Amino acid sequence: MAILATVAFGARVPIGDVPHSGIDTVTPLHVAAARELEMVVRLVGAATLSDDRYDVRVQPVFVDRHHPLAAVEGAFNAVMLQGDAIRELTLEGPGAGGMETASAVVADMVSVIGTTGTGFLQNDPCWRTLERLPPGELRSPFYVHIEVADRPGVLAVVAQRLAGHRVSIARLVQQPHAEGASLHIVLHEAPVGTIEAALAEIAALPETRQAPVAIPVISDRGVTELGWA
Repeated sequence: MAILATVAFGARVPIGDVPHSGIDTVTPLHVAAARELEMVVRLVGAATLSDDRYDVRVQPVFVDRHHPLAAVEGAFNAVMLQGDAIRELTLEGPGAGGMETASAVVADMVSVIGTTGTGFLQNDPCWRTLERLPPGELRSPFYVHIEVADRPGVLAVVAQRLAGHRVSIARLVQQPHAEGASLHIVLHEAPVGTIEAALAEIAALPETRQAPVAIPVISDRGVTELGWA
């Protein structure tokens, strides 16, 4: 993602500026919740340029099952490009395997050897300088999983804490069980820092059994059908 962002934005993006997390935080419960919410779980790298500031990260996300990235499975990878003029382009193909990897390595070697002063990572003066977007300012819809006591009024308390930070709920699934209840919530788009502050308050509630889990959401349907954007 650091390489892709560097090429796409024309600015050096060091790997230290790419926060990343793997699928070890994703549980079967999250996969089941995604299925019930008509989504799937995917590991996605995203690079965003906003007002000459960039954000690059790799993490698990919930993807609406109608979105093109939801159909990418197995050894296949996909790269999606979005822009004002091109709107949206998706490139998909094999991303693992001996022949596929060897082809990519040879192509990179030919590109480096065959260019002088114009290839990738050459001619340093051509790169522009961009600031990194503060992590808390990145906006996204989110899926949130909260384990709570199964008592009257708990859902209202959770909703109140979210509303106090101007974060609204788009969808909610509640699953009672022997130890309490699982809340599976899809939030409208909001700054990451705002959502983290709201979840910190929810985690401190006596009704909350464990720290909430928040996973970004990618939806293709937007305001018209689900109001996530």
